[in-house]
Amino acid sequence: MLNDRVILQVDITVFGAAENHVIIPQQLASSSNSLQNDLASFLASGDDADVIITCAKGVELHAHSTILSIRSDVLRAMLNGNQMKEAQTKTIELNDVDPAAFEQVLNYIYTDECDLSGGFPQVLLQLGDYYNIRGLVENCASALLSTLCVENCCDLLMFADTHKLCVPELREVTLCYAADYFSDVQYTKGFLERLIVNASHLLPEIYGQVQGTRKRKRNDDDDDDNDDDDDDDD
Repeated sequence: MLNDRVILQVDITVFGAAENHVIIPQQLASSSNSLQNDLASFLASGDDADVIITCAKGVELHAHSTILSIRSDVLRAMLNGNQMKEAQTKTIELNDVDPAAFEQVLNYIYTDECDLSGGFPQVLLQLGDYYNIRGLVENCASALLSTLCVENCCDLLMFADTHKLCVPELREVTLCYAADYFSDVQYTKGFLERLIVNASHLLPEIYGQVQGTRKRKRNDDDDDDNDDDDDDDD
């Protein structure tokens, strides 16, 4: 006891290698996404925006050339090239693009997030491919694959075929799916009314994949039969 205070002396022994631990105060931990939130608010406010994006029906969206240039080399070339109209006018004309779709492109550019629950994954993938926003393309491909089923696989395969350079895995997965479930796929409208008419060049690949799948299944069945015979001999 010293001056009405209790003083405790504690000896601490540390065994093993010491590690550095950083304790984050709760108020800081809860704001770990503050940059993302701030950028989302910055986009929504339109403060200091110096680029106008004109979409379908004359709807104008506002953005910041610095952020667009950082996130897309295509947009950087458009907004900074001496001979580019966009660099001179600070206006990007996308008169055939749904403004709701391009809003999601901007959301991804600013925050690395966008809403893929609506009907835009294919449009967003195309826009992501055009503006070389790789993360957006990959997210859209994943979203499309999560909806893959017998009824839509032919339409998705045709879409993937037109974008096979940027998302080859989407084409590969949908092609394999069409072959694996071909007994059902061949009777869908997507196959009978669209793929055969508009993308007949895919038929040899589908049929070849079907034959390969059937061959593998036969080999697997033969292996199972051989295993059963070995068990009987024992």
